[in-house]
Amino acid sequence: ILFEKTFGEKQFRLKKRLNQSRTSLTDAIFKSLDSSLIKRIEQINHLDIELYKYAVNLFFNRMKIFKIFY
Repeated sequence: ILFEKTFGEKQFRLKKRLNQSRTSLTDAIFKSLDSSLIKRIEQINHLDIELYKYAVNLFFNRMKIFKIFY
């Protein structure tokens, strides 16, 4: 929603379509991985995961500030 308000609806639709395609591919790859490999990847990327959680929290807080409801 913030992306759409900033860059316009046309770019938002394109970005949404690209994300859906990427998500489908990522899901297919993720499902093919061994669980021990997934755990190892999570261990190596634990700081990235924490940063992602922080960014998601910040995003939703900003949506509240700008009174954009999801």
